[in-house]
Amino acid sequence: MAKAKGTEPPRLWARVIVGCGFFAVTIALIAAATISVHYATWRQRPVMAEGRVNVIVPKGTSWSGVVDLLAEAGVVTQPRYFDFWGRQEGLPSRVKAGAYTFEGPLAAADLARMLSEGGRVAEIAVTVPEGFNIWAIAARLDEAGLVNRTQFLAAVRDPSALAKAGITGESFEGYLFPDTYRFATGSTAPQIVDRMYQRFVEVYTELGNPPELHGLNLHELVTLASIVEKETAAAAERPLIARVFYNRLAINMKLQTDPTCVYSEERWSHPPTPADCKDPLNRYSTYVVARLPPGPIAAPGKAALQAVLHPDASPDNEGVLYFVAIGDGSGRHTFSRTLEEHNAAIKQLIVNRAGP
Repeated sequence: MAKAKGTEPPRLWARVIVGCGFFAVTIALIAAATISVHYATWRQRPVMAEGRVNVIVPKGTSWSGVVDLLAEAGVVTQPRYFDFWGRQEGLPSRVKAGAYTFEGPLAAADLARMLSEGGRVAEIAVTVPEGFNIWAIAARLDEAGLVNRTQFLAAVRDPSALAKAGITGESFEGYLFPDTYRFATGSTAPQIVDRMYQRFVEVYTELGNPPELHGLNLHELVTLASIVEKETAAAAERPLIARVFYNRLAINMKLQTDPTCVYSEERWSHPPTPADCKDPLNRYSTYVVARLPPGPIAAPGKAALQAVLHPDASPDNEGVLYFVAIGDGSGRHTFSRTLEEHNAAIKQLIVNRAGP
């Protein structure tokens, strides 16, 4: 009897497909067995054979990020195996940030224990001098490797953080207390801003923390303190400098202080010029605006804050309205009551600079 046409090819293809499937399953089983054996071998050996490695795990690092850090440092040579094993052991929820020193030979269980106990907190010391503004602070933090400039400037201008702190200004300028800080590696920009602000609150509270004084609210007091900070390096003169500004405010006289003329991201590192001071669009120039600028121009230190809270009250300095630098490198000034006296002091300064 003749075979039906077309019957053999389908049967042939069926046998081929079955054969291929069997082959694929066989290969898969062999691969799985190989991996199983390889994984079992890995389990019996140290994850780190030898050497000494320092690894910093920043705060907020994911488990996958931790595995990547360990692999890059050479602590684990089979990151996929360690990732799988760690998840089986519940490590992702137990790993702590910090600075670790791993020394081989190191077993997986010992590595897991160290990561669960946490390393020492790595810190970076940063000094913020009196008179630094937000751009100078941003640059210093960036140089120290803590946070980049853009992140910091965004944090100091964050409206929600300002509202929470009760600051009416456009940024935390003036409220980031100048001091030496030790920030944990991995600190975020908002955390750094909050730490510096809390230090300001602490110091200001020590000084009495008056809600309003000399007719000024807190924001105006901090603004004036920042100007006093920028005007003199002679600590003993700060109360008298503050007195001069209070005297001017009392008679609605412009403060006319040069450091306010260059408070901007573009100009802050440049010396002030007459054009800067007289620019009618300069919101911070006290040659243009009446009374105080919109906010602080730098970070005042404790002495400057103390000066605006307790300005010089000597009767001998009543009515003092002017001051000019002596020019001898001391940072001190000559103070005057009248414009005539002030102009004479300026002439004397010119003579002194000219020399014999």
